[in-house]
Amino acid sequence: MLHDLAESDILGIYIAYKNMSFASCAVTRQGGVWTADLNGDAIPDLACVSGTFSGASSDVMAEALWFINDKGEWKILDWGREVDCT
Repeated sequence: MLHDLAESDILGIYIAYKNMSFASCAVTRQGGVWTADLNGDAIPDLACVSGTFSGASSDVMAEALWFINDKGEWKILDWGREVDCT
């Protein structure tokens, strides 16, 4: 069963390459942008920018870009967009 996601629903899941634990994790949301500070150093480690676009059949479609902060440089992790069928 499909349903709309609420604003407070899960944004994503982070699985570390090595075994590690986090003392804290802070997520900040502002409009279509969220950031996550995974290690409590006040520097975001992950981010997502999401928005909507008009589909071919006039539907409102969603898309998102996910980023990782690699030593101060933001790099694209993944990109997703709803499939627009005609």
